[in-house]
Amino acid sequence: MASVDLKDAYYSVPLVDEQRKYTKFIWNNELFQYTCLVMGLACSPRKFTKLMKPVFSDLRKAGCINVPYIDDVYLQGDSQYECWENIKTTVDKLQKLGFIINIEKSVFIPKQEMVFLGFILNSKEMTVRLPREKVHNIQALCRKMRFSDEVEILQVSQLLGLMVASFPGVEYGSLYYRRLENDKVDALKLSRGNYKAKMKIKDDTKMDLDWWIQNLPKSDKKINHGNPDFVLRTDASNEGWGAECRNITTGGRWNEQELILHINEQELTAVLFALKSLCRDMTNVHIQILSDNTTTVCYINAMGGSHSRTCNDIARTVWLWCLERNIWVSAAHIPGSENVIADKCSRVFNDQTEWMLDIKIFDKISKLWGPFQIDMFASRLNKQMPKYVSWKPDPEAQYVDAFSFCWKQIYFYAFPPFSVISRVVQKIQEEKAEGVMVVPIWPTQTWYTSLMELLVESPRVIQNSPKYLKLPHSDKKHPLKMTLMVCRVCGENSRTKEFREKCYRLL
Repeated sequence: MASVDLKDAYYSVPLVDEQRKYTKFIWNNELFQYTCLVMGLACSPRKFTKLMKPVFSDLRKAGCINVPYIDDVYLQGDSQYECWENIKTTVDKLQKLGFIINIEKSVFIPKQEMVFLGFILNSKEMTVRLPREKVHNIQALCRKMRFSDEVEILQVSQLLGLMVASFPGVEYGSLYYRRLENDKVDALKLSRGNYKAKMKIKDDTKMDLDWWIQNLPKSDKKINHGNPDFVLRTDASNEGWGAECRNITTGGRWNEQELILHINEQELTAVLFALKSLCRDMTNVHIQILSDNTTTVCYINAMGGSHSRTCNDIARTVWLWCLERNIWVSAAHIPGSENVIADKCSRVFNDQTEWMLDIKIFDKISKLWGPFQIDMFASRLNKQMPKYVSWKPDPEAQYVDAFSFCWKQIYFYAFPPFSVISRVVQKIQEEKAEGVMVVPIWPTQTWYTSLMELLVESPRVIQNSPKYLKLPHSDKKHPLKMTLMVCRVCGENSRTKEFREKCYRLL
C-alpha cells in the first residue's frame, strides 16, 4: 500500500473569469475574489471529484489500483514491485497535470500498514483501526461523562460525533452508542433545543461508556468477513414466526405481549428466536440472515437504529447474543415469494402439542412432589418452569427432544403427548429415572400396566373439568373427555418394590 497527498489541491484548479465574481468577499475593508476553486464552498468537493474522475480512470486503464478521496489517493499493488510502479505512474501523471505533490504527507515506500484518512490500514491482517491519539481522545471524553453527575448536551454531541467518525475502525461501535444518542435526543426535547443545557447520563448508558473505555484500545474492524458459513431464513406473520436453516425448520405462535408488536418488531424478534433455536450450538461462524422485511435487514446490518427504540433494543439483543458466541451476522433482503418455507412455518402450527395443564393444578403438584428440575415436554408458550425440553428447535428450551439425552440424574415433570407415553415409560425403566408424570387414566392402553409398576407414591386424580386443559394462546378446551392422574414414578426396582410392599401391608 501507498498514498499520495496533493498540496493545495483546490488552488490548482482555476476558475473561469465570468464565475469569479460569485466568490467575492470583503476583508479589512478590501474587496477580494477567488481565482481558483474555493476552499469551504459546499459544491467544491463534488466539483473536484468530478474533475479528477478522468484522471484516475486513465490510471486504472493502465492497471493501477487507486481510491481517490478529494486530495488523498490510496494506491495498492499485489506485490511490492507493482506498488512501486503504481506510485511512479500516478505521481508522474498528477505532476504532468500541474498538481503539486505533498511529499511530507505522502507514503512513497510500499507498506503493509499505514495511516490513510485518519485510520490505520493493515493489509496483512485485513483490518482497520484507530490511531492511538484518537483512541485517547474518545476515552478521555467517555471517562469525563462516565463520572460526571451532569454534562452539557453540546459535549455529548461532540462525543457522539467522535464515536460515529470512529466506526470504520471500531467493529462494534454502532452497538454501543445509541443509548447515549437517545439520552441526548430526550434531553434536547426537554431543553427545547438548547445545547448549553445540562443532562444526566443514565446507568445503562454508563455501561456503554465503560465498553468504549475498556475495549477501544484493542478494537479494530475487519475489511471483509468472507462468505457466510450458514444461511438462516426467517419470517413473521400476525400469528407467529418461522425459520429455516440447513433444511431444519421451526416456528411458533406469538405470546400475548408479542401479538401486539409492530410487524417490524415481530420480524426482528423472529430473527432472534431463529438464531436461538437453530444456531445455539454454533460458534466462530458467519451467518447470513435472509428476510423479506427491509427494516429487519437494515437494523441487523447497522447493529440497530434510531427511528424505533424497540427495534433497536431487539437488534441489540440479537448482536449481544451473537457476540457471546463470536458469531458475525449479516442480513440480506429476499422477496417474499422466495421465502416460502419460513413463511409457512410462521403460519402453520401443530396445536396438538401445546395443551397445557392449568397453572393452579401444577402449583399443587409442585407443593406435593416438587420442586422439579425441568419440564420434559413443553414449549416457549406452555412451559411450567424456566427450564424445559421442547420437541422441536425452540428459542428458550434447555434441550431439544427429550429422548435424546439421559434422564437418570434429573428429577423431572412430564405431561407428555399421549402418543409418546409408551416411550416415556420405557425410558424411565431403562435409565432408572425419577419424576412426576401427568397422564390420562386409560387402562385400555398397553403402557398402563407398565406405568403402574413404576409408581413410588399413590397416584392423585385430577378432577375432571374442561378448564384444566387449555391452549395458552386461546380459550379453546380439549376435545376429549377424560380424567387425568398425577403419578410419581421411578425406574429403580428397589423403590417400586418398597412402595408395593407398603401398599400390601395397608391391605
